[in-house]
Amino acid sequence: MTTEGLRSYLFAERSHVLVPSMATWLASSRRFTTFVLTFRTTIRKKLRATHSAASLDDL
Repeated sequence: MTTEGLRSYLFAERSHVLVPSMATWLASSRRFTTFVLTFRTTIRKKLRATHSAASLDDL
């Protein structure tokens, strides 16, 4: 899966405050990309549940 495909999967083409940061992190760290790829389902679920600043900080 490409980093673009991974980002699309995580955010489901929705706007989210973490999209720019995630794009940078995925592009700059192969290790982080591997981590996100491994836990993509859990990360996606947590991204969808972030509706407040407090839950975003927890993520």
